[in-house]
Amino acid sequence: MKRFSLLAISLFFLASSSKADFVTIFQEHLRTYSDFIPLGERLEIHVRFTANNGTATVTLPPELSYTGTYTVWNGPVESITFQGQTATITVEEGVLGGEVWFFAFAKPLSQLPDSAPEVDITISGQETRSFSFKMLYQKVTVTSDTEEPVTAGDIITYTVRISTYPREDLEKSRLTLYPPLGTDLLLDSITGPKDAVLSGGPSQGYSLKWDSNPPTTLEVIYKVQVWDIYIIDPSVKEIVTHPASYRIDAKGVLRRADNVTGDPIEDINFFSGSELTEPLVNKLERNELELTLTPSKTILEVDEEFTVTATIKTINFSRFENARLNEPSIKFLGDQVAQLIESPTTYLPPLTNNQEGSLEYNFKALA
Repeated sequence: MKRFSLLAISLFFLASSSKADFVTIFQEHLRTYSDFIPLGERLEIHVRFTANNGTATVTLPPELSYTGTYTVWNGPVESITFQGQTATITVEEGVLGGEVWFFAFAKPLSQLPDSAPEVDITISGQETRSFSFKMLYQKVTVTSDTEEPVTAGDIITYTVRISTYPREDLEKSRLTLYPPLGTDLLLDSITGPKDAVLSGGPSQGYSLKWDSNPPTTLEVIYKVQVWDIYIIDPSVKEIVTHPASYRIDAKGVLRRADNVTGDPIEDINFFSGSELTEPLVNKLERNELELTLTPSKTILEVDEEFTVTATIKTINFSRFENARLNEPSIKFLGDQVAQLIESPTTYLPPLTNNQEGSLEYNFKALA
């Protein structure tokens, strides 16, 4: 008969290189463990066994996945195989004991449920034992009021939604918004819960903070305005959202790691963050005018008068008013010199996209 005796499992967020004595579960440098699995951390699951031969399995919940790598300590094993969420250890004949370390990660936020679940890691050997944890996250989604190209002066409205947190252990939260490059965030436009404290600026982002009683679900609306085309960097071709980040702090329990059950030690805060990973993109249409100059004559005598018709066409303007030439900038190339003697008394009427209008300027040839 095959016999497998499971002695211990230890789970910790890989921040300590100390092997120490194997205990039930521990986290970071503490010989204790918490109730939480925050996102973004590599998990290390330690199994210690004594067996002449036999098998044991380590089964992860759907929210976690193995990396496919492992380390064997203090005694060879016959094989280790992975199938889906389950790793199986087969011990060689005559082996007195050893340890196996498995490595796992929480799945990407996009593959996790909207509401952070409670999960179990289950070890089955001579007996079956489960260790329960709470996933700590809230999902962030951002939408905008337009997918159309935008231009200078346009206002884009963004809506940030935070998924519902299912438990009552939240202590603090912070939502940080970053205006896209080439825009200004309109502070007066921020709408949402009124009890948040607003801080920050364009470079470090604008943060809404709840230091107590944070909302378990959240919707915030804010607006940005596209810079004037003469200010925005010419390299900016698109208005692209930066990640909107959200951090939550929850009250968890530290437990002793010197036995299987894990006696409570004290309450402690744990934090986790999540952010929008898929940026929203609006093509930036340049505000441009097309100018055509048409002289009434091409061969002139000294003191002869002529007219230059300036035709101005709008490109990518929703509306443009008071178009005219900048008269001091008018220059003549070559040997001829002329003097502006009469300018239009009115400017062009309002023009919308791809419309055009003309103005006439009268000159006298001087040489």
